Amino acid sequence: MESVSYGNLPNEGLYPEQTSCSGSYYQPNVPGGATKTAVYAGHTITLRYFYHPSCGSFARIENAPEGCAAHSNRPSDTGTAWVLETVDPGINYAYTKVINNLDGRLSKAVLFCDNQRLAETAWY
Repeated sequence: MESVSYGNLPNEGLYPEQTSCSGSYYQPNVPGGATKTAVYAGHTITLRYFYHPSCGSFARIENAPEGCAAHSNRPSDTGTAWVLETVDPGINYAYTKVINNLDGRLSKAVLFCDNQRLAETAWY
């Protein structure tokens, strides 16, 4: 799912492996850390924020049950642009499409489970 204002910038609407930066995203020095954990329904879930200075960023969650979602967002002229991916049946992870936080824009990664915000990174 995505907001109406998402997808207007380069690389938005693409998964990280579909961009020219595939394989070279890294976890940057985000204030407070690019990795966060939260416990939900007996699972210790890991939220990770990945970035590339030419393509943007994405969020990934690991060890997450169904009902959880990786969420990326950035401020926009019309509020907040966001994209999220939920955990599919049979797997325990999810990752978002790229969000463009280049040219002075900021973004962050957020973990939601059953509409509860459980963890998030700082803006980067």
